[in-house]
Amino acid sequence: MNWRLPMIFLATAAVLVMVMAGIPVKNPRQPLAILDPLEERFEEVETEEEPVCFSTALSRISSEHGVPPRLVQAIIQVESEGNPRAVSRKGAMGLMQLMPSVLEAYQVEDPFDPLANVEAGVRHLKYLLQEFSGNLSLALAAYNAGPGTVRKYGGIPPFPETHKYLFRVLREYQGEGNDPETARQTLKGKKEAINNSGNQSPLEKNSQNLLASLQKPQNGDTNFSSP
Repeated sequence: MNWRLPMIFLATAAVLVMVMAGIPVKNPRQPLAILDPLEERFEEVETEEEPVCFSTALSRISSEHGVPPRLVQAIIQVESEGNPRAVSRKGAMGLMQLMPSVLEAYQVEDPFDPLANVEAGVRHLKYLLQEFSGNLSLALAAYNAGPGTVRKYGGIPPFPETHKYLFRVLREYQGEGNDPETARQTLKGKKEAINNSGNQSPLEKNSQNLLASLQKPQNGDTNFSSP
């Protein structure tokens, strides 16, 4: 009996088993190569689009909707401190801490997607600015307490939380430090620089006037006089 026949039979059977098991069969004449699992991942990344710088994307989204990027950055800092997975006790989610009703209104499927959250937050902020005729203090108060609450009180609601929120956002947007006096001094220098350059947007002027009207709190709260 030819000894080659059993060997051929065994080799054929082995190939059939490998094919049925889904194992790729290489040409025996080609040298085998050991492929690093990471290599496949890198190849997949290379075929995808270049990752977008978040700050660049934020500036683009803000500018497209006519909202100053620095204002959006200030809101993000106060709302979530830059944590895209932040969830408040009241159920607000993501970088800009959007409530479920707002997320639904702007058709956001994943509230923890940073760009989707910022897109919806900027659109909502633009809506509030339009709703309150460009009044930044009322728009920010509405962002914090809801537009219905602002309408109910005919101005900034008398809630310490909302007053503190306004102060913190405006401090991030225009001033520096926790002390109102420090914010005033910082604001003064920025205001002089802008006035000298002759380049001042309505929102910039609005925020400066509002921050400049800060009254030093007597009991630890920050007080605003409603416009």
